[in-house]
Amino acid sequence: MTYIILGLYLFCSAALTGLALLVLLKKPSALLNRYFALFAVSAIGWLGTLFLFNRQPDNSFLTVLGRINFAFAICFILFYYLLLPEIASKKNRYAKWQILETAILIGLTLFTTLIDTSEHLHQGKHVTNFGPLFSLYIVHIVGYVGSGLYLTFFAYYQQASRRVRSQLTIIGLGIFVMSVIAILTNLIMPFYLNIFSFQEIGAFSIIALIGTVAYAILTHQLFDIRIIIRRTVVFTTLFIFIAIIYIASAFFLRSALLGEKVTFSFYANLINFLTLCAVAFSTEPLRRWLTVKTDRFLFKREYDMQEVTAGLTKELVEIVNLDEALTLLMQALVRVMHLHRAVIYVFQIGEHGDIVIKRIKQIGYSHPSRLIQDASSDTIQYFLTKPGLLLKNKLDAELAEEDTILKKPREASGDIGLVSTFTKKHALKQRAKEQMEFLKAAIAIPLFVGKKPMGLIFLGEKKSGEPYSEDDLSLLETIGSQTINAIQKAKLYDDDKIKSEFVSIASHELFTPITAIEGYLSMILDENMGKIDSRARGYLEKVYSSARRLSFLVKDLLSVSRIESGKMRVELQSLDLVKTIGETIDQLQFLADEKHLKLDFRKPYVPIPLVLADYDRLMEVLINLIGNSIKYTPEGAVTVSAEEIRNSNFVRVDISDTGIGMSKEAQAHLFEKFYRIASPETTNISGTGLGLFITKSIMEKMGGNISVKSKQGEGSTFSITIPIFQVETAKPKAESK
Repeated sequence: MTYIILGLYLFCSAALTGLALLVLLKKPSALLNRYFALFAVSAIGWLGTLFLFNRQPDNSFLTVLGRINFAFAICFILFYYLLLPEIASKKNRYAKWQILETAILIGLTLFTTLIDTSEHLHQGKHVTNFGPLFSLYIVHIVGYVGSGLYLTFFAYYQQASRRVRSQLTIIGLGIFVMSVIAILTNLIMPFYLNIFSFQEIGAFSIIALIGTVAYAILTHQLFDIRIIIRRTVVFTTLFIFIAIIYIASAFFLRSALLGEKVTFSFYANLINFLTLCAVAFSTEPLRRWLTVKTDRFLFKREYDMQEVTAGLTKELVEIVNLDEALTLLMQALVRVMHLHRAVIYVFQIGEHGDIVIKRIKQIGYSHPSRLIQDASSDTIQYFLTKPGLLLKNKLDAELAEEDTILKKPREASGDIGLVSTFTKKHALKQRAKEQMEFLKAAIAIPLFVGKKPMGLIFLGEKKSGEPYSEDDLSLLETIGSQTINAIQKAKLYDDDKIKSEFVSIASHELFTPITAIEGYLSMILDENMGKIDSRARGYLEKVYSSARRLSFLVKDLLSVSRIESGKMRVELQSLDLVKTIGETIDQLQFLADEKHLKLDFRKPYVPIPLVLADYDRLMEVLINLIGNSIKYTPEGAVTVSAEEIRNSNFVRVDISDTGIGMSKEAQAHLFEKFYRIASPETTNISGTGLGLFITKSIMEKMGGNISVKSKQGEGSTFSITIPIFQVETAKPKAESK
């Protein structure tokens, strides 16, 4: 019986260790994986201390083991609870406080007698003298387990995707079975019934949790390590098979060739087996080490272009996300050609037909922020006049020839115009060369669909220092085409979402007739259309005003409909915030003038960086907030300011007014749908009560936030935070062996 119990302890510990290592090795930086590893370590500690506790005859050491066991149980439950938001892809705002509270309880458990006063042997049985706060310990454990199960089966389950719901259901069942058994045998029965004989049954209930976690990993992609587990199983099976063949072959060959009478020796075979293990497990690391070392000098050039392009095509078929596709292509380029660095600029045609940068992806640059540049700069425009691959060494040769020509004296004054044009083109080409030197690029690849520029790729020098071969250039042309296809596919995917949004909006069939009514009324009220009886004009003006209010209401309702259905689309790009605010001020200046208000934009003294936002949505937010400030300010001023927030990646815009302000109670409900402040000052001010709800939704969709500070009778300040536009770094993909 003792061996069976020991075997169960070893099995549980080994299973937890294996799962923790596989999960952690899959992605060490992921918080979910780290929590699971800590969860497994805590469970192993709980099992180990319980095993030693039940086999420790020394009373002086029993208390230490008992307290450590209780502490590991607290950690075990905490990390289970912290896992849930990560599995459901939710933010846990209270994680720090939960960790602090758990740390305090662990301190009370380990270093005081409040939880566990002492442990001793009584008639050969272990007995715990519980402290005065042990009931608090039970409440803590049961509370975390109960709230965790609630989140698993109700809160997260209702909101998560189908795959995540399956994962949560399976893990929830495992923790439920384990918790019921463990709490009953390790807490309730010892504390309330003074029964300590079934504690190890509670320990082995962890098998239910191990089984459900393993099942979720294998069938529902939990932690996405199915391939690793399968490879491990296959490798272990093959290794055992080869080990048996090796030992048997060594035995029979010695007997047949040497004529020795070979007998089975446990120690000799053990040495053979350990030697085999050492050779097997060191061969692959040694091969990788030698490959890395030799590649620094030899830099493998051989690759099968068809194999590379076919592999990329196969992987790109299943990818519609532009970021994932660009990362995959860059990793392939850097890995196959052994490049130092690479950067891709993805363009988008702006509202006025100008080119703006939509994405920047890079590998190998130590200061990614320096890669940000204006897409309308003459250097970028120069590359976009070259539809083919542009090698820097060819650019250098052309510039050298042109320098020679420019040094020759002009023979006729009639050539001055031509020389001037030639000089300008030469200067532009020189700046393009300097741009490539700044980027440490050896080749530039413009990407076009027809005559429309889609992007620009810069590739660094090879690590070997060798020039790009003809095979390299052929591969680059193919990968350039694949990059264009990836950009087009992502655009088509986005366009399809736009089409769905358009159909949804058009189905309301409200906006068109209201717009027509508003337009015709505007024409009738135009004095150039003819004279209207003053009494009739008064009625028509009221109808026109009502039509406009109805138009605004329909627009807001359609916006809310898109937000709640998840169809609100934002097209993030780099934006000049100061310029955007200035354009908004220009649009709203007439409203301030009508109320004799001062509308002031305090431009920042220190230049602020570009922001990442949707131009139209950001304009909508600014118009809404500044327009509201004007609407609710009887006299005084509305002031707009912007500044970069220190030690963060955000810029803050403040819209302050000297208006009527609002109470704290009103501020608590301000961003809710259809909420309007009810006060004598707002009686005659019209509105739908949806504007701030829409504004908050837009800001969150763009990765920012909105807040308000106000005091009744003294005005309000609305603040929005907008992410700074940054260069994204794609980690180089390790070369497959």
